[in-house]
Amino acid sequence: MSLSAEERKIIIESSPTLIWKSDVHKSVYYFNKAWLNFRGRTLEEEKYEGWVEGIHPEDLEKVVNTYHENFDLKKPFEIQYRLKRHDGE
Repeated sequence: MSLSAEERKIIIESSPTLIWKSDVHKSVYYFNKAWLNFRGRTLEEEKYEGWVEGIHPEDLEKVVNTYHENFDLKKPFEIQYRLKRHDGE
């Protein structure tokens, strides 16, 4: 049994995991509620390149390079990095 689009949306929005999605042009256009609450920002502030503003400066180059390289190769990837929380931590 596969999930409907609405069921998938409910699961993603209720997940405590920070989730984002991008399009085929590498533009990040969606962040779930957990991400937006963690960052304390709106979807409009985070989407496209807004999300990189929250990456710790020491992690920024590694994160952006990893994202672009793996996206271009169409390879799944995992990366851990520091992301600024809504209170500045």
